[in-house]
Amino acid sequence: MSTSLRYRYVLIRLGLMISLFMLMNPCPLVLSQVHAAEAKIYDSPNGIQASPHYEVLVEVDGQWKSAFVYYDPAREDGSGARDEAGKSFSWTTFESNMPVRIRVRRLLGAFKSVTLRPQRYQLTANTIEEDVIEFIADPGQKISVEFSNEIKPSCYTGPPHGIPCLKNSMLVFVDKLKAKSAIADYPENEVFTVSSGVHEELQAVSGIQNRQAGKSTIGNCDGKKVVHFPPGVYDIGYWQVPNNIEHIHIEGGALVYGAIDVIPLGREPFYDPATIDHVYRDDWRGEELREEFSITGSGIISGAKLPWHLKKDFSYTSNDDWWAHVKLIQLAVKQVRVEDITIANSPHWVLSFINDADRRTRGSFDNFKMVGAWTYNNDGLPTATGEESYIRNAFIHADDDAFKIYNSGSKIENCVIWQSNNGAVFQFGWFPKTVNNVTVSNIDVIHFENWYGVGQSNRAVFNYANSGGNGTISNIEFNNINIEGPVLRLFGFNCFGNQIIKDITFNNLNVPGGMGVGNLGSPGANYFIGAISDFEFNNFTFGDVRVAASAQAQFEFGNGAGAGFIFQSEGPPSVNAGPNKTITLPQSSTSLVGSVVDHDGEIIDFNWSQIDGPKEAILLDKNKLILEISGLVEGTYVFRLSAKDNEDQMAFDEATVQVLPEPPPQSPVADAGKDQFIVLPQSSAELQGVAVDEGGVIERVEWNQISGPENTHWSSKSSSLVQVSGLLEGEYVFRFTVFDDDRMSSFDDVSVKVFPIGTIISKEVLWG
Repeated sequence: MSTSLRYRYVLIRLGLMISLFMLMNPCPLVLSQVHAAEAKIYDSPNGIQASPHYEVLVEVDGQWKSAFVYYDPAREDGSGARDEAGKSFSWTTFESNMPVRIRVRRLLGAFKSVTLRPQRYQLTANTIEEDVIEFIADPGQKISVEFSNEIKPSCYTGPPHGIPCLKNSMLVFVDKLKAKSAIADYPENEVFTVSSGVHEELQAVSGIQNRQAGKSTIGNCDGKKVVHFPPGVYDIGYWQVPNNIEHIHIEGGALVYGAIDVIPLGREPFYDPATIDHVYRDDWRGEELREEFSITGSGIISGAKLPWHLKKDFSYTSNDDWWAHVKLIQLAVKQVRVEDITIANSPHWVLSFINDADRRTRGSFDNFKMVGAWTYNNDGLPTATGEESYIRNAFIHADDDAFKIYNSGSKIENCVIWQSNNGAVFQFGWFPKTVNNVTVSNIDVIHFENWYGVGQSNRAVFNYANSGGNGTISNIEFNNINIEGPVLRLFGFNCFGNQIIKDITFNNLNVPGGMGVGNLGSPGANYFIGAISDFEFNNFTFGDVRVAASAQAQFEFGNGAGAGFIFQSEGPPSVNAGPNKTITLPQSSTSLVGSVVDHDGEIIDFNWSQIDGPKEAILLDKNKLILEISGLVEGTYVFRLSAKDNEDQMAFDEATVQVLPEPPPQSPVADAGKDQFIVLPQSSAELQGVAVDEGGVIERVEWNQISGPENTHWSSKSSSLVQVSGLLEGEYVFRFTVFDDDRMSSFDDVSVKVFPIGTIISKEVLWG
């Protein structure tokens, strides 16, 4: 039968098994570790709506397993919510220690094309059905699956400026499989395990009519150090975490609704607005921070049930009263560890310190994800202080500044950013400061949706917007920054007073889409105002140009800015061998599509060659960008595209072609139809069997009686649709057997119950 039919059959069967299991087991369902060496997949806790837009299957140990797809629609409250109206995020997370095959079904129907981002991954999507794609992902990758049907020219309320956006987004997070739990080394008597359910008291929010929010009742968890949320659903409200707790672990399969406020050392939970304002603004330098705190686990903490701009005294203001608003996670801690967690739908800032310029905070932020930033002031997080502090392997969706570069000495590495229509990706402003020795490397900005950013001082990929004061921002290095798609503003640096910005280096800044279309207004597209000097750009690609002068990047300077700007455009060609490919025998041929560009001269030669593989392949047209490859056998091939420019500088890029073995024949699938009930004098039944065979042909089918009164009569035993007559009172079992061209067979049974004359059959009760 066709692949399409087989795939649908598997989904139906898997869905039935899961539904039956949940009916028999009211506790939260978790698919345990499928294979210790391969993957761990978690299913949804009970009562959580799966995405209405997407389904995901993961191949584990040769079998397809269903990965639950979470769903987060746009908020209806909050500034900016109208701009996001009708949008949604769907996402799934699972763990693996090896490349894994993934299938994504678009439940809204067929699609025209699909893009997998970041493009740096070079993933290839193969269409399995009209609404299903398949691709192979590596552990650690954070992938946006973007069907063309979901792309809109502009999702926002203002006039379109040529920046497209997606309505229903699908994210796949492949975490690296952990050898043990992050809390495995704690003694059992130090771990408090929370029971799923409600752990909050609802109270009215002043300033919003008919709106309530939860105040946590979790308390100090029996004085223990560790709080563990196993798989399940939890309502904890706004929780000011007591000082005895030093580690919160939210396990995969757990969904926690609420907000976590790690209050300063020695403080008890407090709600008085005057006290809150004092702690978080006027005296934050004097407050003693916790020594250490960790938040770990592959689970989710969501602020979806907390109103936008909820204040800690349970009042509301539409203003951005930063000090008093509830953050989804706020940390008054010296040494922080945040790892693996997914943070969704924040009511204000997503992850912050007691104050984001507090230089006492150090720590590591690894492999966390932020999704569903639907409103303004949904900022990402600040940099911590010190060379040992870092932000790594994160996915950040922000509707305000994604990274606040406010502290010195830290690193940001290997992150994927989805910037919505407010704020900057890298924000150095809003107030004067001194920051130095920060390194940012390997960042993919897969979307930058600022649609009216040119008229706002905080809208740019790289931004500083202060109101005066003294300070020096210097020795900042950006390496391998790739910004996919067009932007309305790349740089917006505006210095007043004695604020200085200098010695900023960009190595391999790539903006292939260049500038978007729109009324740029004033200030212009990329502007620098004030004491801004000594920017160095090495291999800066803007659109189709390797930038050699500021005018090529549409830079504008004011009040003395721009001294010492250097553009190094000389270099070898840029070569791209195209995305990696995976094919399955008996297919033994494919093609690679490469590209070569020389930004400071011309390409004089390029060619393809085979670097590795189980045998020599046949390469057709080695001197063309489209390489036709045939004669492939099982194994992994590596092909190299090399290029040389007119200055004899050479470069190359490689692509792999993985050839998978021909799958073994699979048994056909037999379906004998639904069980039947008939009442005499009716003495015949119609049996309808269905036979399918993936990649093969059904050669014959056969019906037989397995049990029941004898002397039945058949219209045929070798057709899918048959009539069986001469039935007497009793229960019959008939077997439908199918045989394919690989000499394989399977069967399915159907029962027919025959009741005496006068029997009444209802939907709920059966009696005679």
